[in-house]
Amino acid sequence: MKRTNKELMAVVGATGQLGGAVVRALQAGGQFEVRALSRNPGKHRELADEVVRADLNRPETVQAAFEGARLATQEQKCEITMLLQRMQMQSLGSTGKRLEDGHQLGRA
Repeated sequence: MKRTNKELMAVVGATGQLGGAVVRALQAGGQFEVRALSRNPGKHRELADEVVRADLNRPETVQAAFEGARLATQEQKCEITMLLQRMQMQSLGSTGKRLEDGHQLGRA
């Protein structure tokens, strides 16, 4: 993997629904190089800029996975949340969708 001047952000749970959405949001934002943590990195090579082995049930794999990466600051967490919300709204389309409880979501 080629290195850039971007900060490296490691994402736990990158192969799941929420973690995958965080990876996509970070990539869409273009501010970070993204490292996805996976128990099976060979199955998910294209998931992020870098995919490394990490199994939270095997602590010896975790330290190396976070090496050189940083955790999101509160400000970055807010930016990620806003990117995720924007992506969700775009996937709903311009007309919005009605939720089960009767509320309607539309464009922001």
